[in-house]
Order: sequence, then structure tokens, then C-alpha cells
Amino acid sequence: MHAKTYDKSRALDDHAAACPRCGEPVAVPAFLAACGTLCDTCRRAVAAEREATDRAAAQARREQAERQRAEALAAVRADLPGALAARGVPRRFLGAAFDTCPDLPRPLVEAIRAWAGDPHGSLVLHGPPGAGKTWGAAAALRHTLAAGILAPAQVAFIREAAYLDAVKAGFDRGARADRARRGAHAVRLLVVDDLAASYATDWSRAEVAALVEARHAACLATVVTTNLPGLAAVAEAIDGRTASRLAEGGRVLKFPDRDLRLRR
Repeated sequence: MHAKTYDKSRALDDHAAACPRCGEPVAVPAFLAACGTLCDTCRRAVAAEREATDRAAAQARREQAERQRAEALAAVRADLPGALAARGVPRRFLGAAFDTCPDLPRPLVEAIRAWAGDPHGSLVLHGPPGAGKTWGAAAALRHTLAAGILAPAQVAFIREAAYLDAVKAGFDRGARADRARRGAHAVRLLVVDDLAASYATDWSRAEVAALVEARHAACLATVVTTNLPGLAAVAEAIDGRTASRLAEGGRVLKFPDRDLRLRR
């Protein structure tokens, strides 16, 4: 018996085949003759069809995502108080809105509205008790939801004392305190109400300083309300680094020295 030898040159010889799409003759290597190779014209046509199909699919996905966003925004607008309450806004401030503001200077209200239209960095609202700071923070949060700038899951409202209590509870239950910190550290827009109102210990100062530091490092938007007279007082109450981080790329707005509750 004679062993069969593989003739490579013969396998590579052009072979006449028909394009399975248009029937035009196609010269292909012999070993590809049975594969149904397309002619150049049909290859270009198939590539164009695939590209058009991909574009149509991408457009369909974009339209579907846009419909979902519109439906989600409509649902939020249909129950803004409920959405705000679910994110921690106190019941008293669920109706806070820029078009129903209390007796506050118009430039102050417009400055908060402008920041809420493009929330970034920090917004520090300071003044005496009852000056309208929490109202302004809640109105800013409401504006970001009503305008569709952020989704409810991307915002949160916390009181400093409640936040510290939650972290302590995490230790007391033997759980990781990080569970209490995680949301406040990572949410896109956070309101911290009554900053520097709970500093009985160095631990309290360190926890709030760590919160501000984490948000500053991640370039997340933070609204702070405080009864302190300004960032110099924040530096004295917490530390200079915290005051510096709140100042960088942020707005500091002073509320009038009057108690709107007493005036009413």
C-alpha cells in the first residue's frame, strides 16, 4: 500500500464556486469551496445590513431606556412627598418647594435653586435656629427629583444625630458599623441636617469628619445645614480639614438672623 500524501499546493488552487446569496461565480481556494463563500458585493451588503441592524437595536434600546426614565420620573412627580419621605426628609418639610418659599430673600432662594439645578461640591446653609435652612435643603432635594436630575435612590436626607446613633447601633449589635455608613458615604446627593450639633466626644467629631472626607474624595454633592455662624466656626467645632473640604468647590450661604417660627 502506498501512503497518500497531502498536496498543499493543490488544496490552495482557486476553485470556481457560486455565491450562495446572488449566484455569481466566486474564485475561492478549493478547501473553502463547500463553505458557501460570498462574493465581494454580497459581503459588503451583508456588512451594511448588520450595521443597520445594530444601529436599529441600539436606537430601540435608547428609546426603551428613555421611556423607562420618563415613566419613573412621572411616578416620582405623582408622589413627591412620598419619594422625599422614603429618602429621610422629615414630614414637616415634605412640602418645601422653591415656588412656595417662606419669608426669605429672593436672591438666597435663587442661589439654592441654581445649585440644585446642577448639584456638585457642597452647599453650606448656615444661620440661627428657625432661619429656614432645613426648608432650603429639602427644597433643593425636591427640585432634583422633580426635574429628573437625580432618581430617589440617588439622594438621601439625614440628621447628624440620627446618623451617629445609627453608627453606634451598628457597634452595639455586633454588626459592622460600615453598614450604617455605607449609604451616607456613597449616595450621589446627601443632605446633612444640623451639622456640628452632636459633638459630645472626639468620636463624634471623627465620624462626621470621615463622612465629609469620604464624600469630598468621591466628588459627591453634599448639602449641609448648621447653626454655626460659618466655616470658621465649623473648623473650630470639628477640624480645619473638614471646613476646608466643605469650602472647596462649594457655596456657603448665610440665612438672615431671624427665627421664622417666632415671627409666625
